[in-house]
Amino acid sequence: MLNVGVIGCGVLGKDHIKRLSEKLRGVRVAAVSAASKESAEKGAALCGGKAYTDNEQLIEDPKVEAVVVASPGYTHAEVVLKAIAAGKRIFCEKPLATTAADCKKIFQEKVSGKDTN
Repeated sequence: MLNVGVIGCGVLGKDHIKRLSEKLRGVRVAAVSAASKESAEKGAALCGGKAYTDNEQLIEDPKVEAVVVASPGYTHAEVVLKAIAAGKRIFCEKPLATTAADCKKIFQEKVSGKDTN
């Protein structure tokens, strides 16, 4: 069973939570995070996972093996880089980042050997 954390509990985040929880075998949404406690709790209620309001806490959760990034685009680079540093598998909604420099930074982290997946 792959334990996934979903970052972002807006429209796309909720869609990912539902799809991962209801349509895929071998996957469990173990945690979700959102900027507001209310949004995080609503996302967690969809899957029975833990609710966070801090993305870094979700990424650092040892039960979370993979991260789905469905937060606003301007947060993607920071979240993806933290997930890479933590050795998590990552699925990121588009855009990967909002600047070419951030995309390059993510690519360099992925190929520098810091990524173990």
